[in-house]
Amino acid sequence: MENAQTYKEKSASTFNKQAANYDSTYCGRHAQMLYSHVMDTMGRYEFQNVLDVGCGTGNVLAGVLKKWNVSAAGIDLSDNMLDIAKKRIGEKADLRKGDSENLPWESNMFDMVICTDSFHHYPNPEAVLSEMKRVVKPEGKIIIADPWLSAPFRQIANLFMPLCKDGDVKIYSCNDLRKLLQGSRLNLKSWEKSGKNAFIAVIGICPSGIVGV
Repeated sequence: MENAQTYKEKSASTFNKQAANYDSTYCGRHAQMLYSHVMDTMGRYEFQNVLDVGCGTGNVLAGVLKKWNVSAAGIDLSDNMLDIAKKRIGEKADLRKGDSENLPWESNMFDMVICTDSFHHYPNPEAVLSEMKRVVKPEGKIIIADPWLSAPFRQIANLFMPLCKDGDVKIYSCNDLRKLLQGSRLNLKSWEKSGKNAFIAVIGICPSGIVGV
């Protein structure tokens, strides 16, 4: 497996190149199929502010700000994607360039953290989950929407991921995600398919001394 920095450089390079036409690419269209489901899932919970990790061109945050009167923030590794997000959203959201493993916000700051079509790019997913947990409030929710494939297609795809030039790291099954969450003392509250090749998971913080199952 390549080192973490190599994966991050590949991801940044890929999205910098794709940014201008991202919404019309396959990756952009795949993400778009998740947007309404992510927002429907968000609507199940009350929240006053939200952080989008891997916010890309800002489509989800733009939709959130149009639908709800909330505060919003976003972070992405790609300068070019962020430039488009800033043009789309303006000053309505706190958009920053950065690494998902080191979120530049204070602890217990957000009611909700979302991550749409980005988690499979993270070479250190435990570190990302730890940071999400740090910045979300104790009763807050983390919503992850990401690609999904059934076995054995998932295993085959993951074998070839190291050869990918786009920075993809791993496609997760429900059990894979559950194991990651247990290591981060997070609880998988719900997991459901979104279409044929994606999932949406709602995650909460485990009470002290209890690990989610």
